[in-house]
Amino acid sequence: MALEIERKYLEVDFDSLRRRLRQCGAQGGDVHLERNRIYDLPDGSLRAGHHLLRLRSQEWPDHAQNVLTLKLPPVSAPDAAFKVREERETPVTDAAQMHSILEGLGYVVRACYEKIRETWRLEHTSIDMDIVPFARVVELEGPEEEILRLEALLGLDDVPVSTQS
Repeated sequence: MALEIERKYLEVDFDSLRRRLRQCGAQGGDVHLERNRIYDLPDGSLRAGHHLLRLRSQEWPDHAQNVLTLKLPPVSAPDAAFKVREERETPVTDAAQMHSILEGLGYVVRACYEKIRETWRLEHTSIDMDIVPFARVVELEGPEEEILRLEALLGLDDVPVSTQS
């Protein structure tokens, strides 16, 4: 059981951000493909209750992994500066079989999306650069005070911010 604290940044110049990350000594830069399936019950009660059940498959050139995640309702207000939620995750060895299990339990896929994700790590914060069909988004996940400090250090303090999923 972990508390997820994150903030998303829109309209970021990825090349400039990469340069700043390297200058700051960030580790990473690995790029992978993510496939995400969001599940709900037929009556939509998970979404209505602000829960999120996701099966994510991640593929790198040399390996792959799958993760089942349950995100509980946000503990932060909708207009808060950060999205804060309890997140429960477990590795899954066979995504197709887990999908079959979830369907057998009555869950249905409500959304599917892919993204290209480039992941960096600086101090205790994860910096993800995501390319999705409708946007390019940067996500900082870590302690609130560190996110704010890195936001300024990385030149993200003047770009639009979102706490939406």
